[in-house]
Amino acid sequence: MLIWKGPKTFRKRQHSLQWTGQLTELQQQAADEILESVKAGRCHLISAVCGAGKTELLFQSVHYALEKGLRVCIAAPRTDVVLELFPRFQRVFPQTVIHAYYGGAPKQNGYAQLILATTHQLYRFEQAFDVMFIDEADAFPYSFDETLARAVKKAKTAKASTYFITATSSQSLIKEFDHCSFIPKRYHNKPLPVPRFSSLWGYEKSL
Repeated sequence: MLIWKGPKTFRKRQHSLQWTGQLTELQQQAADEILESVKAGRCHLISAVCGAGKTELLFQSVHYALEKGLRVCIAAPRTDVVLELFPRFQRVFPQTVIHAYYGGAPKQNGYAQLILATTHQLYRFEQAFDVMFIDEADAFPYSFDETLARAVKKAKTAKASTYFITATSSQSLIKEFDHCSFIPKRYHNKPLPVPRFSSLWGYEKSL
């Protein structure tokens, strides 16, 4: 087996963060909490409903890690998530070398400090990442395949912390984390609609 070991760390330099959006109060609180966990090197769970703007919560933490010379990975179970995130992070961090790894990905030049990858692609890495984000941590196949969790553990350095991002966190997942950020509202501050039961008995009369 051949193993290539790249540089241990990257030189600290300026990474341009070009995002002109504005976070809501809840988003900013969660983003600050994530940043504090990244600075402290502790694991963190981000539990936010669909449409809460979870990706935007990561920008300042990723920016901090990059400028500290740390190598960052954002992994997701599905290829479509990686393809959707890749151009967004390229726009936000235009001066950063970013690679996207998924089945059938084209060859990419340079040595990337920020990696976006499906969780299956993490098999190819060993002790490569100082900061590890797992997007949609509750989704198939990551939540059902223990080998993917082991791949994540192998891909990050011994001191690296893991940050889980999910819209449907289970109680068992929440219990694994001492530090958790929760956003129950979408970015426009309107709550998700709550389903209500409506019997269909006698629906013919209603029609």
